[in-house]
Amino acid sequence: MQLRGGFLSLGLLEMKIFKQLLLSISLTMLLAGTAVVAVAQDTVLDSAL
Repeated sequence: MQLRGGFLSLGLLEMKIFKQLLLSISLTMLLAGTAVVAVAQDTVLDSAL
């Protein structure tokens, strides 16, 4: 029973780390996407003018 409890807490810790990792990855993707869109808009505006 003791071993199982330790295993459970380890799983919870891993879930926490995984969630943080997932969050940071999605934030990075969002920022990268925003930058790409901004550059694309600049390019389109430049070619239009």
